[in-house]
Amino acid sequence: MGLSRQTIKQTECPECGNKAFVYDSKMGEVICTFCGYVLGKDHINRKQEWRAYTQEEWEKRSRAAPNLGQSTQIGDKYDSRGMRKFPSSKIRRLKKHQRRAAKSKEAHNIRIAEPELQKIISKLHLPSNVKELATVVYKMASEQNLIRGRTVIGIVAASIYFACRLLQIPRPLSEFSQKTGFSEKEIARDYRFLHKELAHKLNQKLNIKVQAPSYLQLIDPITENLQISIKTARLATEIIKAAEKKKITHGKDPKGMTAAAIYIACVLNKEKMAQKEIADEAQVTEVTLRNRYKELKEKLLFEISL
Repeated sequence: MGLSRQTIKQTECPECGNKAFVYDSKMGEVICTFCGYVLGKDHINRKQEWRAYTQEEWEKRSRAAPNLGQSTQIGDKYDSRGMRKFPSSKIRRLKKHQRRAAKSKEAHNIRIAEPELQKIISKLHLPSNVKELATVVYKMASEQNLIRGRTVIGIVAASIYFACRLLQIPRPLSEFSQKTGFSEKEIARDYRFLHKELAHKLNQKLNIKVQAPSYLQLIDPITENLQISIKTARLATEIIKAAEKKKITHGKDPKGMTAAAIYIACVLNKEKMAQKEIADEAQVTEVTLRNRYKELKEKLLFEISL
């Protein structure tokens, strides 16, 4: 327990009369060694203070986190115990190589990319695992010199979108376009390029594959944005599950099929919602919605328990 003896003012234990005490530095308690009675407690919290009130304190106290390749600075030739680590000539040589590496184009791109990546992640309210995976994707692209001829911020946006696809977090390209200022066409082009060059290597390294967004993952964002009731959203989920079971969804665009399921659920629950509103929110055309609606109505509607 990490107990250490300390001078105690009280001469004996009120429970057993024992005169030997120990002090638990972790809990801040004075304990009788014979019966375990707690004679006193130190209410001062002596744990390390992690709160930060300035940017400088935050940087000093921040825990280890994934970064885009920034390395520590090579220090003196002595370690923390004052022992010699390497000859001074070797230290000077290592420092020289580090300075040269810091001036490289790759390191410059990384310094630009890191704050932009954090900014986009914050604007889109994405979880930390997306940031970690997007960092890995960007580093791989940088190491293989895939950024040449492309903008750093464009590759950062494509890396984040790539990470969302890998983690099956449905986010439309329109959101990335709004937050970055790049067109959907540009982000999609950079994403396709990264996917072509890195998909196989990411699968080997992390054992993950890019998969199409799940139908069920698309229902919640659309119904929430359109303020559709939970009852209707649940019915749309049942329609999609039944369609998947009958293999009606095979080869179909997830967004179109999801929009049609939501529209059918609205009709069955007598919840007024225009086809155009659902189609715009799902980012499909009204023609696609109607085609998927007719297909589900003919093949599935009477097999669903309402």
